[in-house]
Amino acid sequence: MANNSRLFQAEGLDWDHQDHKDWKDKWDPRNLLFYEALAAWEWSDEREFRPYATGDTLRLGWEVDKISRKDYLMEKPRFSKSCNNLSLYSGNHIGFLGGICEPTDVPGILIWDCLKTDWLHSKAYPTRLIYNPHDSAKQVTLNLTHPTDLYDLVTGQFIARGAETGYRVKLAADQVTVLVILPANAMAKYIDGQLLVNEVVVDYHPQRNR
Repeated sequence: MANNSRLFQAEGLDWDHQDHKDWKDKWDPRNLLFYEALAAWEWSDEREFRPYATGDTLRLGWEVDKISRKDYLMEKPRFSKSCNNLSLYSGNHIGFLGGICEPTDVPGILIWDCLKTDWLHSKAYPTRLIYNPHDSAKQVTLNLTHPTDLYDLVTGQFIARGAETGYRVKLAADQVTVLVILPANAMAKYIDGQLLVNEVVVDYHPQRNR
């Protein structure tokens, strides 16, 4: 999702893969404005280019002349200089995305805050998801504010005790880890099949991977 969202802004898309390249080059060179839609193909009958940043205004004729499929590519040099399929509301969700993820010291690997938008969750410790999309193992450096224990919800195991900032998590290719950041040397106990630390549930199903 983080990788594909940039395409709504036309980041990395050439003239053939968006409706208003000429207008954006002149008025929006930093790609701050969003297209309304990201389509699998452009709207023409030829269906030559994919993915394609576009919208509904031109193809449906909302307060502009409607452009048919057969004329779409022929008309494009004209409407590429307009901004009809760009909008402000299409990009207002980007704040949510920016609020729940952050980059790491490894390009292409993000850290996701699993609780950031879960406003009604029960009391919980900070929980972070990290996924390695690369085809080789990578090590990600954690920025920790104090010594912590790290519990992996995927494996159901503690992976570190008393870890400090700079601790490096090793991820195999295509591996994901969901880390719960706990107080260092905290006492863990099992009650009714659940793992608790200081009376807070850490793992509801700790036996699943044992």
